[in-house]
Amino acid sequence: MNQFLSSTMPILLVLAPYLVPVLLACLTLLVRKGFEVMPSNQRRLVANIVSTAVAAVDQTAPNASGAEKKARAIELVLAQLSHFKINVPIGVLDPMIEEAVLIIHMATDAPSAVIAEKSGK
Repeated sequence: MNQFLSSTMPILLVLAPYLVPVLLACLTLLVRKGFEVMPSNQRRLVANIVSTAVAAVDQTAPNASGAEKKARAIELVLAQLSHFKINVPIGVLDPMIEEAVLIIHMATDAPSAVIAEKSGK
């Protein structure tokens, strides 16, 4: 597994600047599609709840698997939404959570990947 990872890491680092914008564009389209079914006054609130929940789960459970973090984030988001009496289908929340995760990982992982590449590690 380490050999596979070490052989694919340079390829991923080269392709990352091309793949990340495409992934963000796809996620953005999915989120916008979901937002179309939501009233406009709820869109910002739901987006803030999702990003806060994803950040909280990422900080409180750093060693959990991706599936566990996603399940916990969905649980937190649904709890907050029910508090505000907002019903959002899981099909709309799922891409919003994925987008928030991608944004957090881009912000936190990108500098360390650049430093590791420059130092030759």
